[in-house]
Amino acid sequence: MTDYTLQPIPGKTLSRRLPEGTALVLEGGGLRGYYSCGVMEAFMEKDLLFPYIIGVSAGAANALSYISGQPGRSREIIEHYVGNPDYVSTRNLLIKHTMFDFDYIFGTVPEKH
Repeated sequence: MTDYTLQPIPGKTLSRRLPEGTALVLEGGGLRGYYSCGVMEAFMEKDLLFPYIIGVSAGAANALSYISGQPGRSREIIEHYVGNPDYVSTRNLLIKHTMFDFDYIFGTVPEKH
């Protein structure tokens, strides 16, 4: 069994530990992230944590909600912020040279909302 040195989900006692070497790899891509956030919710409900977690783009955002033990966080973001032009828009592409405003996504949303 893996010996976790830190309690990965605050306030949670993990009832199920996966074997060392088991990993969770989360893909990026908007709509795939919608599916993944539901899976992360199920993992949190079952107190299930992987010893190694890696994610790209939307997968990294979902992993953050999962690792921090915040059920409903990813869904809240998807339902209330993804449609905001500060999140993703052609305006961002023209002004910031990227469709996504990462300062808004990883700064404004978690710190102010």
